[in-house]
Amino acid sequence: MPKRRTKTRRRAERLPQAVQLAHLRAKQAVPAPPAPAPLVEAQTPGQGEDYGYLYSDLKRIAVIAGAMFSLLVVLSFIIR
Repeated sequence: MPKRRTKTRRRAERLPQAVQLAHLRAKQAVPAPPAPAPLVEAQTPGQGEDYGYLYSDLKRIAVIAGAMFSLLVVLSFIIR
């Protein structure tokens, strides 16, 4: 680590004063990045509606699918 400090000092001594000042000004002139905007969820007009009818529809579809599957199983035994 001491070698690095020595190199930095020597390099700073070799640079002309105008370059050193410009370098310091550039470091100080960097503005902080702007804060990110808060996230806001987009709300649609139909948001929050009641979807209770979906459960009854899904239940009906499951019963029909189960009946059709059992019918296929029964028919497979009859056909053999």
